[in-house]
Amino acid sequence: MKRRPVKRFFHSVFFKLVLVFAATGFGIMILAGFFFHTYRHLAEGPLDRNLVRYIDYLIEDMGDPPELNRARELAAATGMKILYHGSSGSWSTVEDGSSMPDSRGVTWYDRDGVRVTSWRGQHLVAVDRGGDRFRFMMDRTPPPPSQVHAVGAAFFLALLVLLAGAYLCIRWILMPVRWLDEGVRRIGEGDLDHRVPEQRPDELGSLGKAFNRMTDRIGTLLRTKDQMLLDISHELRSPLTRIKVAIEFLPEGANREKISSDVHEMEGMISGILSAAKDIRSQETLSLQEVDLGRLLGNVADSFENEGPGVVYEAGHRAMIFGDADKLSTALTNIVSNAVKYSQAASRPVRISLNQEPEEVAVTIADAGIGIPPEDLPFVFEPFYRVDKARTRDTGGFGLGLSLVKRIVEAHLGRIHIESEPGTGTRVVLRLPRNPAAAS
Repeated sequence: MKRRPVKRFFHSVFFKLVLVFAATGFGIMILAGFFFHTYRHLAEGPLDRNLVRYIDYLIEDMGDPPELNRARELAAATGMKILYHGSSGSWSTVEDGSSMPDSRGVTWYDRDGVRVTSWRGQHLVAVDRGGDRFRFMMDRTPPPPSQVHAVGAAFFLALLVLLAGAYLCIRWILMPVRWLDEGVRRIGEGDLDHRVPEQRPDELGSLGKAFNRMTDRIGTLLRTKDQMLLDISHELRSPLTRIKVAIEFLPEGANREKISSDVHEMEGMISGILSAAKDIRSQETLSLQEVDLGRLLGNVADSFENEGPGVVYEAGHRAMIFGDADKLSTALTNIVSNAVKYSQAASRPVRISLNQEPEEVAVTIADAGIGIPPEDLPFVFEPFYRVDKARTRDTGGFGLGLSLVKRIVEAHLGRIHIESEPGTGTRVVLRLPRNPAAAS
């Protein structure tokens, strides 16, 4: 039990990200060190290999004992500063010879009485031969620009590779976040069977497991709610039947008519709920056949010919798709019915348009009715949700129409989208693939 927190820490996202950033920083330091070491090697290598022999030539050229005038000529020709201490005296080719350090900087070569060091961007060569001491100072020789450019390009290329590796590692570590994002989107669209992978042992893996458990719980609650509603509806039928029998023994009058009307409305509501729930459950099974969606839309529009404000559809467009004609007719009828129901008799007619694309067909149904408030739009496809909270007899319905439409459209592997503005109207767009089997 005591080891579990330690194990959890080493599997945590925080620890993994720290490792990635630490490894990236360490790699950058190594690359930078390698770059500067290579640059230094390019600058020092040719000079260190030939400097000792070149200094020997200079010492021989100055004579024995060394002559100051000759040393000045060599210093002027080579750009060096020369200092001498020996049995024949001391001299320097510069006025202040004491400014030449004797043993400072980084030593690169030290053998046989010759020491080569670097100090403040210059080379210092110290030669001790018996009682004679020579000091030569010169500027460093820069490497060829082509070599510097090649090393710099290699450095930045390696740096890019390192950063790309770090990015891929972080992307892999945070992959469960993308899974969760996809899961939230799918669940929000009503796909309660979607599950996210659970193979990660870190916090994000635990979050994925919790997400799946939550989805299971939501699915169970929704199924329980639907089943409870169906059970209640079934159970209400018996007492309603007894009430109807009791009404027959009431004397004629307004009270009897009112009670009878209320009981008839309740009976209709129960029958509607049971029928709609049965239709929703049956949408997983489709009887696919070739359907002329244009002709189907024409039939739906004709069925509302005598209802205000009317339905406008330009018939004659053939749009062949594979689908279930009866279920598609039910979905289109529900949408057009809502458009007519929530429009005024004097409003602009409901317009139906058909747009054909290579892989799918888009159906748009637009009205100029009362519209849907923005806060209600995300929930209009939920079962038993109604924008009209009053549930008046004039509008009727049980909040199952759009839920049924969504089930039918999704069963055809299609999409449905609603845009609405209160007081202006509502626009519903259905996109149906020409062949659901091919789209799957």
